[in-house]
Amino acid sequence: WIVTVTSIDITDRKLAEEQLMAEFRLRQAIESSIVEGITTVSLEGEQTYVNPAFCRMVGWSQEELLGATPPFVYWSPEDIEHNHQVLQKRLSSREPVKDIELRFRRRSGELLDVLLLDAPLRDAQGNITARLASIYDITERKQAETALKQSESRFRDISDSSPVNIFVLVRRPNGTYYFEHM
Repeated sequence: WIVTVTSIDITDRKLAEEQLMAEFRLRQAIESSIVEGITTVSLEGEQTYVNPAFCRMVGWSQEELLGATPPFVYWSPEDIEHNHQVLQKRLSSREPVKDIELRFRRRSGELLDVLLLDAPLRDAQGNITARLASIYDITERKQAETALKQSESRFRDISDSSPVNIFVLVRRPNGTYYFEHM
């Protein structure tokens, strides 16, 4: 009988596996703590990544969103053409595209206003392979802006139609006050 025993040192492989698992756990922790939505879209328009915050924002699961192509289910029907034009602009740009305001639709049908910040993703050779977007729900801010504009308009209407002079007491930065005619 001849017995041959071979041994291979797998210490380096084990260390690499442990490092990969640590990086994976860190990525999961970061993903779960981010409050804004993050998506990636390939240059062909396929949605290749959505984070959990984006799924909560729009109400669809990752499984339902990944692999989808335009028009995306979270695009409001009346905004499909506009959103498609914005997507085409993003996909053809070589630079980041900032401050894009869009309207999305939640699974429930409720509309939400979003602010999108977009950047190209590049491979090791510097070629753009996809676009990454950070998406912020600005619905409450837009509602507050609308309410403020309505309030200002009502005040202006009252002021313009009033038979008496209207003054507003205004505080200066130095703490003194003055009257301003409306």
